[in-house]
Amino acid sequence: MILLIVLHISFLLFYLYVQQLFERDKPLYSWFYTTLVLKVLSGLAMGALYLYYYGSGDVLNTYTNVSRFAVLFYSDNAKFMDIYFHNHFIGSEELAFKELFSQSPRQWFFVKLIVPLGILIDNYWMLNVYVSVFSFLGLWNLANRIVSIFSISKTAVVIAFLLFPSVVFWSSGMIKESVLLGSIGFCMSFYLKWVYERRRPEVLELIIFLLGLLIIWNIKYYVFSILFFLMITHFIHRMVVASFPWLREYRVHRIVIYYLVLANLGLSAGWIHPNLSIDNLYHALHSNYVDTIFSSKGQNVFYLTHFEQDEWGMVWDLPKALFFGLFGPFVNSGKGWIAWLAVLENYVLLLIATYFVVDQSRKKWKGWTLEHLIVVNYIVLMASFLSFASPNWGSLMRYKVSFTPLFILLLLSELPMILKLDFILFPEVVKEIEKTDTSPTTD
Repeated sequence: MILLIVLHISFLLFYLYVQQLFERDKPLYSWFYTTLVLKVLSGLAMGALYLYYYGSGDVLNTYTNVSRFAVLFYSDNAKFMDIYFHNHFIGSEELAFKELFSQSPRQWFFVKLIVPLGILIDNYWMLNVYVSVFSFLGLWNLANRIVSIFSISKTAVVIAFLLFPSVVFWSSGMIKESVLLGSIGFCMSFYLKWVYERRRPEVLELIIFLLGLLIIWNIKYYVFSILFFLMITHFIHRMVVASFPWLREYRVHRIVIYYLVLANLGLSAGWIHPNLSIDNLYHALHSNYVDTIFSSKGQNVFYLTHFEQDEWGMVWDLPKALFFGLFGPFVNSGKGWIAWLAVLENYVLLLIATYFVVDQSRKKWKGWTLEHLIVVNYIVLMASFLSFASPNWGSLMRYKVSFTPLFILLLLSELPMILKLDFILFPEVVKEIEKTDTSPTTD
């Protein structure tokens, strides 16, 4: 086993060495190893947290089932194929698999996703490392793509995607959020490349993109739906504006068309999943809300009293749900040092958000583009959905990483302190500005 661990570490180091050769032309190259090491250490810390502090939970349960699959693969390959590919449970020894399959389909999918790695190396710590590296690579690709395409602070992007404590930690290790955020990163990165850089999709990119969407769908279908609809809306909007050039001159018209497309797609969301239809949305969210409070035994939860009563209560409690999703948990909301760290981080975010709103209001929101609106739509929809469906502070801390990086990027991108850090952390920014200032002009 020790030899296998050494071999896997050697393979991983070799892969990352080769990978960094391809990263040298990336705008954030200087942060590759720093942020990668931080991510790997976070994955190990996540494993240690569940093993030594909690003593149970998702990470340990995932590893236990992955390990069972690995043992079954070597002891009875035919039975392994039957269970893994066909979900056929025959003997009493497969009772644990059958129970997981029937009670938690999302966890069952996640376990099967990790199984190929588990067959190669049945080691708790290395599996945490591999999943963390996947998450890192997805976020790394997206961060570099954003900096390459948009005129935005590199420091803000690095902090939002690669350094912010809760984002780094809660998307590391053998938890569903790790592969979810990594998949979101790859999908967004490729979409931006194809649309803004106008480059044809490569075969490997298409495969990764489709696999990423499949992973997002199976882990959290509402994240898939929000991401998918915003991508489609943005793409259709660009086609409409390109077909009618006069629309480019009228900002209001472009915004109206965007929301008309989004509203029409949203009203037809039922074809993606029945729970997303207008008739079923409230009942699906309310059912998850009640189940979460029941399974939490009323501890470490928050209540949305109007939402509990009827559909219109969802409208009345929307501001509260959004605020909880963005800035929760609060003081006395949770217990333990992890909750207190989250509270501290959230109050810092609240202060920055307050400054951001005041500053942008003073500037009358000048410079805002359609991309800003799409990011805001994504944040608002995600934060609200999560609060309505999972009113548990512990769950919310984990789940909100699916939108937190974009939220942080929005808040930090024009913060004066962050813009000053660009000149310190990225000397090439100074050179680019000097080059622009000294370049010849024509009258």
